[in-house]
Amino acid sequence: MRNAYVTTGLAAQKHPGLVKVATLEPSTTGLFAAGGQLHTFYGEGTITHADTRFVPHKVPHPKTEQLVKRAPFVDTFHGFLYAAIEYEDDSTVHHYLDNAEKSAIEDAQCPHSSCVIKAASKLFATHNDVVRYCATGNPRNWSLEKDAI
Repeated sequence: MRNAYVTTGLAAQKHPGLVKVATLEPSTTGLFAAGGQLHTFYGEGTITHADTRFVPHKVPHPKTEQLVKRAPFVDTFHGFLYAAIEYEDDSTVHHYLDNAEKSAIEDAQCPHSSCVIKAASKLFATHNDVVRYCATGNPRNWSLEKDAI
């Protein structure tokens, strides 16, 4: 059988499918659960979700106006979201959503790659064959001597 199973009464039953709970507004992408809410991401303009369970986050490209293509990495770091956001031009930018004026990580040592791991109060990210990491407890600082690089 495909997409079915045998019940305890020996009858064939179709597997239940997913239930659509909402339609996201155009230009939003990514879906990450944290703090009892579902978080989405967008690059330009203003988005307000009709469904209050969804929280939109504006993550503009720091240099150009680009639409968000996907969010390959999102996790919480010290109570705030840290995200690697990929844009339509295939560039990736790291963002720390800690209510600062700019969410994009501006440290030149940040690799801005889609491959990120959180461990030991640090974020680790690859750049070609090099793994870089942020300062302990500070995801905006990727160049602190003897702690990052």
